[in-house]
Amino acid sequence: MLSYIAIGIALFGSSIASYFDVKTTEVPDIIAIYMAILGVILNATRSFLTGNNTFILSSLIVGGIFTVIGAVKYYTKLWGGADFLILGALGFLIPVFPQGFSATLGPWPYPVTLFLNILLVGCVYTIIYATVIALRKKEILSLFLKNMKSSGKILLGSSIAYIILIALMTFFGVYISNTSYGTILPFLLKRTIPYFLILIFLTVFLKTIQYDILDKRISTKKLKEGDVLANKVLLKNKTISADKIVGLTKEQVTQIRSEKKYVKITQGVPYVPVFPISIIITLFVGDIISKLMVVIS
Repeated sequence: MLSYIAIGIALFGSSIASYFDVKTTEVPDIIAIYMAILGVILNATRSFLTGNNTFILSSLIVGGIFTVIGAVKYYTKLWGGADFLILGALGFLIPVFPQGFSATLGPWPYPVTLFLNILLVGCVYTIIYATVIALRKKEILSLFLKNMKSSGKILLGSSIAYIILIALMTFFGVYISNTSYGTILPFLLKRTIPYFLILIFLTVFLKTIQYDILDKRISTKKLKEGDVLANKVLLKNKTISADKIVGLTKEQVTQIRSEKKYVKITQGVPYVPVFPISIIITLFVGDIISKLMVVIS
């Protein structure tokens, strides 16, 4: 029963956080904090009632690891603050796969399955979200073509790196399997070129969404605490960096308003909805990567 309560808290808490993320882009930290505290309490209670310390130890270990991983993604600007806090909270709440669910997990431990599912669902979610945004903007095609043209050097470098990688893979494939270049090279090219081309177009497309669609120029009168600058702002006596993903402070907002009429801020993609979706998929579907490997093979 306690495991079902933990799942309910995880789904309810992450769903409430998703609502705030979509509506306001600002998720109260207290939601994730309460989720984490309740997770520790529930798993400590399970250990006490069953005489098995596995539950509380797993909660502390998985929750701690998830928090560290989330913090790394946060400080490397891949995730927002709410994202990494919710990830840690899920680790404290559901550290072991609950009984009563028959989903097929991967060959790795359950926490790895949950984390990988979150990453994969996040990729699909981001693409769908970006596509919906793009379809609402008539200028997306011209912006995309412009960015493809301006990214020529980067794309050329990526293509050269790709060719080198294929050459190395072919060399090692021949060395390990003792087969001919004529067998391995066509196989690698056939299997990888479509994905490489898709990756190129997808990368430029998502960059177009981020920097040309989601980033927007606003009046500093509308600027508020927590907004994230798209570019650094040069003031008379100081520079306010755009690198702080935590957003602007009240003092910085006041300073910018005193000297600037307009600034460009980034809205980003509301990522928190990925977590409740990933929980449901993990519990009822299982490990996505394992299932994809079966389909591909």
